[in-house]
Parts: sequence; structure tokens; C-alpha cells
Amino acid sequence: MSPTVPLSNPTGEDQSVQTIDNDQQNGAIAKESLDNQLATIQNEDEQQQQQQQEEEENDDEFIRITAAHQMLTEAQTYDEQKNHPAALHLYRICVDLLLEELMFTEGTDQSRVYLREKCTAIMDRIDKLKTMLEPIPPPSPPPLPLPLAATTNEQTINPPTDELSSLHLA
Repeated sequence: MSPTVPLSNPTGEDQSVQTIDNDQQNGAIAKESLDNQLATIQNEDEQQQQQQQEEEENDDEFIRITAAHQMLTEAQTYDEQKNHPAALHLYRICVDLLLEELMFTEGTDQSRVYLREKCTAIMDRIDKLKTMLEPIPPPSPPPLPLPLAATTNEQTINPPTDELSSLHLA
């Protein structure tokens, strides 16, 4: 036990040195406690931020798969409604997303096989839709001018040289 030395304060009350020492120790303990609490709070905040980053990364991992699924669902809806051009377009987007996933993401062998099979099935459907759609006929060529249309085979093989010289091809 520490010795007590009476001290007087402005209020006239006696205080002992032991009380002051205890107060100082309690203040140091309280400060350490606050520092520990602050460090604990900071660690918890860092852990929460790290968890949020991991969750965002996990969300980013599946963003192409999620988008491909949405495109596939919408394409199938258009396909059922016989809106084949729109379905064809969405099927193509879906395949692009799945192929990107295959190229840029490491996955298990099982997941990669599944994605390849899905791409193959969708591409087969794309081929069927392309055959179902009426081919767009190419525009008819403009009619030939009369002097050229009237030329004979001999004129085509041996064009007149005076017309060639007027072209100034030097």
C-alpha cells in the first residue's frame, strides 16, 4: 500500500497522494481501454470493407453469366412469340457473353464443359432461326446504259483504243 500524504485543495478537503496515483493509473487504464476500443472498431470497419469488396468481386464474377441468362430468357420469349429477328439478335448477344466468360474466367472443368454445351445449343438455334428467316434478296443492279448493252462480244474483248487514250491513265 502506498503511503498517503495529506494535501489540501482550494475547497479545504484533504486529498491523499494515493488517490492521485490511483486516479492517474485509472486514467491510463481508461486511455488504454479507449485505444483498444478504437483499434477494435477500426479492425471491424476494415473487415466490413473487405467483405464488401469480396462480395462486389463475387458479383462481378457472375455479371456475364447473369447478363447471358437474362438475354437467353428474353430471346426465348421472342422466339415463342415468333419474333425471330429479335430472338436471333439476343441469342447472338447471349453466345458472345458466354464465350467471354469461357475466355476470361477460370472455372472448373465441369462449368467450362457446361458453358460450351450451352453455347453449342444456342448456336444451333441461331442456325435454325437464320434458315427460317426469309433471305433478303440483293438489290437488283441498275440497268446498263444502252451503248454498253449494245456492244458485241468482239467489242468487249477489243475495246476501241481512242476511248482508252482519252482516259489519261499515265
